[in-house]
Amino acid sequence: MRGVTPAFTVLFALCCGVGAYPQQKKVATKIPPRAVTYSQVEFTGSIPPGYLGHDGKAIYKQLLRRRSELQKGEFETASAFQERVKADSGKPLYGSLTQYSLLAFVFAPANGDTSTGFTVQYDPDKQVLQAKLETWPTHTMSLNNDVALLWGVLDRSVEHYRASNAYGAIVTVERVFTEYVALSFAKQSSLRPFTFEVYVPPEKARALKGNVRILVTGRLSDPPLQDGFFKVPATISSPYEMLKAYHYLHLILGDVYLLDISNGEILKVWRE
Repeated sequence: MRGVTPAFTVLFALCCGVGAYPQQKKVATKIPPRAVTYSQVEFTGSIPPGYLGHDGKAIYKQLLRRRSELQKGEFETASAFQERVKADSGKPLYGSLTQYSLLAFVFAPANGDTSTGFTVQYDPDKQVLQAKLETWPTHTMSLNNDVALLWGVLDRSVEHYRASNAYGAIVTVERVFTEYVALSFAKQSSLRPFTFEVYVPPEKARALKGNVRILVTGRLSDPPLQDGFFKVPATISSPYEMLKAYHYLHLILGDVYLLDISNGEILKVWRE
């Protein structure tokens, strides 16, 4: 089925509560690439105005390529294969970044879409600005002790198909398939958001609220890339199917910064 991986086709056949007819209509909604320039070098702690951090999508694609291409040969010894993996790990992901570089990922408020879990609120009475970045459970057993941050949408598609149940009721189902690039890391004491609060006078709060960012740093851990899946099946009474794929960049978490992106000022730092 176009727009959905074979794994999801099997998952749908096993889990969906309604029987599917051949697909009749598909409308794909592509997420346009962001016209931005990401950093090409390792994070050093220097944050210039407008800093965008590293490109999670580009890093994911390179890690996926390596995982697909680095397969042990039939006549290759285990030690030779490990040497080949080690040598490839030292090659650039993009720019001068390697799997051993200190990475930095910038999160921006969601502009009405709260799927990333980043919100900014200002209390004029207390004169306190609060920025909160939600953490989420990982949808994969291999990372069941980790939590995740949703960095961005890799792709999204919408399709429609006719389906029925055992009693002959027929509906048109809308299926939404979304792929995310996410960060995963060891759970920090409990599943809770990163929350920053800073004192800001009202005359500065209006401009600052639109420029607040959270920057998350870390180094790739082993394995550097993991995949997770989540599904809400369609029913006759609720003919909406939701499929989500999560591509986790597995990190050893470093410092987390609250920034004013307009000038690169560090407003607060979280450290474990």
